[in-house]
Amino acid sequence: MKIRLYILILIFLLVTPVNAETIKGGISYSIDIAKELAFKNLNNNLDMYLYKKNLNDPYYISNKRLMEKGRYKYRNRYLTKFSNGCYSVFYKENPNENFYYDKNGHLIYITIDERKHNEYPFRTIKYKNNGTLEGVGLYTEYNKVYMFDNRGYFAGVWIGENCYNEKGELIMTRE
Repeated sequence: MKIRLYILILIFLLVTPVNAETIKGGISYSIDIAKELAFKNLNNNLDMYLYKKNLNDPYYISNKRLMEKGRYKYRNRYLTKFSNGCYSVFYKENPNENFYYDKNGHLIYITIDERKHNEYPFRTIKYKNNGTLEGVGLYTEYNKVYMFDNRGYFAGVWIGENCYNEKGELIMTRE
């Protein structure tokens, strides 16, 4: 009986998500602290007139062919393919803007990256294709980002190529 109890406790500890972490310099982030930093002085709208040329992927056919061949870098842009069929494009000329398209090349949203040099934390702000706030991501290190929707609800945490919900369950991957 005791062995079963110890095994259950061990399994619980292994699958239970941790709500805080410590990184370089002893900085600790919980979901609440990440949310506070992510929403501080946030602009809720984006002027979509500045992005009207991106409402449809100007390189849709080329980008689809590149991704089918497993190529994600091209002369002027980088591509990321997601398991749900969507993909993103960011252009080398302006790497602080990332355009996300559905499988047919229609803009879903834009993210604006507020990174300064290689300092953490920093946030990325996601706007819908009509310019309204969709959500915010807070990068706490190179491959870790806490994601929140526009109301501040925790949507998941990307760790490397995988995204997990609050329960620690895998909800999406990227290639």
